[in-house]
Amino acid sequence: MATRTALLIRCSEEDASRIRQQAGMERRTVSNYVLNIVLRAAVIEQRLMVSSQFRLSTTRYFVRIREAGPRTAILLRCSATEGKTVRAAAEIAGIPISSYVLHCLRRAWNVTRKLQPDITEKA
Repeated sequence: MATRTALLIRCSEEDASRIRQQAGMERRTVSNYVLNIVLRAAVIEQRLMVSSQFRLSTTRYFVRIREAGPRTAILLRCSATEGKTVRAAAEIAGIPISSYVLHCLRRAWNVTRKLQPDITEKA
């Protein structure tokens, strides 16, 4: 039985560039950067589903829009257990794996952006 697996994430070139940039800033591999965000989100969403009728596909934050422009793919290497966790979380949410991963990343980026102090206000 394989102990490692891979997830192929389809995204825009802009998203892929941002993923690589953020991973570099945190001095992580692309796989480690993405999985760190997605696995934490999966745990939180699992806790939300236990306590309520939460479904990601019905939240106003999830919109199925395929952005215009060039597309690319990112290959995420992970353990078989991590791969199962991501696949299960996407299935429970009722959305494709790529959409789930991108949703988690965008949500993390939005939170980070809102938590950073606005430099223009201080000047």
